[in-house]
Amino acid sequence: MKKMTKLLSIVCVIAMLIGMLPIMGVSAADEPTLVLTPSSDVVKAGKEFSIKVDLANNPGINYLTFNMYFDDTAFECLIDKTIVAGSMFSTPLYTIPSGTTDSARFSGNHGAFNAVGDGFVVEFFFRAKADAELKDYTFTTVLDAKNTINNNAEQLNVLMPTVNIGVIDAKANLTSIDAAQVNLGTDISVTYRVTLDPDHAGAQMKFTIHGDEYLVDGYSVGGNVCEYTLINIAPQCMGDNIKAEVMFGGAAVATKETYSILENCNNLKATYPTYTEMKNLIDDLLVY
Repeated sequence: MKKMTKLLSIVCVIAMLIGMLPIMGVSAADEPTLVLTPSSDVVKAGKEFSIKVDLANNPGINYLTFNMYFDDTAFECLIDKTIVAGSMFSTPLYTIPSGTTDSARFSGNHGAFNAVGDGFVVEFFFRAKADAELKDYTFTTVLDAKNTINNNAEQLNVLMPTVNIGVIDAKANLTSIDAAQVNLGTDISVTYRVTLDPDHAGAQMKFTIHGDEYLVDGYSVGGNVCEYTLINIAPQCMGDNIKAEVMFGGAAVATKETYSILENCNNLKATYPTYTEMKNLIDDLLVY
């Protein structure tokens, strides 16, 4: 058996993915590109969400103008909630074009100079209507080319992306347990990553292991994602099953019935047989 002092000097994180998190990317091209990041890619009927707009691959831009179009039978734009604080443009303007209900318009200029570098442009807020049809919808950005220029009055082409937002039932449960990881430091612990339904803010996690229950508060790691950690797991309990339940209002809103440190370590070794460094760390953990 390897010495405990050697083992405790190792700090490792072994990720065991239970699900996949969405990742948004920027166009592979080097052309100026708007990047759209929704606060969530699904929204309950009657609930609010936002779409943040950034500019990538900026060659130096003085004036940027575009419209964001949406299905006004399903959504309304909450134009008064629009965020422009921190915008890369010194004079950011936004509006709902007169006589329309299906778009929001942004016009930003930077005085006599170009705005340089990549950065934040604007964040629009929307509400899904309570009677919206439950399906996916596309939000489309359209460039006003004549009013997108640099400080030499040269027109610039900016790639305009789309983003899909799904409307789901107002009673749907969006809370999910997405991933778990083992942490080895001065003790053994397990951390669960959870996406919380906005209606479940402040939820706790109940861990059950060898008949004992532990209620743990979460900590935010960004947006609606929280992490919950069960600490001080005894080495002899690494083969025991861990049950994790996200608790809100006295009820479990998401559950992971089975998780065993030993089982998942052995699965990782079988999945990545040539990953020597990880295998050695896992062997040290299991010997411990």
